[in-house]
Amino acid sequence: MPDSIPIRQIHGFCFDDYGRVLLREMRDRCELPGCAPDPAVDDVHKTLMRGCQEQWRISITEPIYLGYQRVDESNGTPPYAELRMAAHVTAFHPLDANTSANPRYQRLLSPISNVPAVLHWGVEGLLQATAAAIAAMDLLQLDLSGNHDEVYRD
Repeated sequence: MPDSIPIRQIHGFCFDDYGRVLLREMRDRCELPGCAPDPAVDDVHKTLMRGCQEQWRISITEPIYLGYQRVDESNGTPPYAELRMAAHVTAFHPLDANTSANPRYQRLLSPISNVPAVLHWGVEGLLQATAAAIAAMDLLQLDLSGNHDEVYRD
């Protein structure tokens, strides 16, 4: 990734033990776990781990960098990058209104094959999901051939 492109968001394909990906489902959309870069932390891996803990109420393994997506909004603002990573969820923590986590969403676990459609991504999303699936199988040693049902998780 070129140094001249600022990072605005870090997203993780966070896989559960059954090879499903965690998504946050809100009224009108779903999204991958993620957070903005933290200027106080120069390590994007640790930033995603902390963001998942604080905002998503999950613990994850050290994320694996998959790549970045260049975003050009065509509105005169300079382009920026959104990083994509893959990780294994090691613990789901309760959603608590007293934490920084927003309790007005549901945690949806979806098979990786469904993720591009659920997120309404095009071909780029399909390629990113494929890269995440390969990393999950080869590097995280997860079996993605198992449970193909979407489920909600408290």
